[in-house]
Amino acid sequence: MKRVLLCLGMGAVLMASSCKKDVGGLAENSWIVSGKLFTATNVTASSAANYISGADGNRSSLDFSFKTLPTGNGNYTVNDVAYTDNDVAIRAVLGGNLVYNSIENNGAYVIARAANGSYTLIMNDIKMVNATTNTDTVTVSAYLIRK
Repeated sequence: MKRVLLCLGMGAVLMASSCKKDVGGLAENSWIVSGKLFTATNVTASSAANYISGADGNRSSLDFSFKTLPTGNGNYTVNDVAYTDNDVAIRAVLGGNLVYNSIENNGAYVIARAANGSYTLIMNDIKMVNATTNTDTVTVSAYLIRK
């Protein structure tokens, strides 16, 4: 009986730790840009414009652009433009004037979960480049939910 309880306990710990890794340890509706934490006060989705966006109310946002909004669960390849239904382009706007865009990330992806107009987006350590200089890069992770 002790072995069964020990095995069940270990299984629960492994499941909890794997879920935490899935979201990079971030709280719901937050994102990190090179160590700086942002928290969305509003997450919106537009099926007409095919985007999902989290905004913090201080002129910072994280915007996901799709060719077509996700309709189920899947992984979307990070690219500079959403060329196919399996691509996503990301833009981080910091303080209203500093903009970073996603670039082709050699196998990097965003996990998307979609059902009945609700969306969950998860990404870990995506490299993005300054839209003005094309040289300054940042690493971005996110966990956004649009209910």
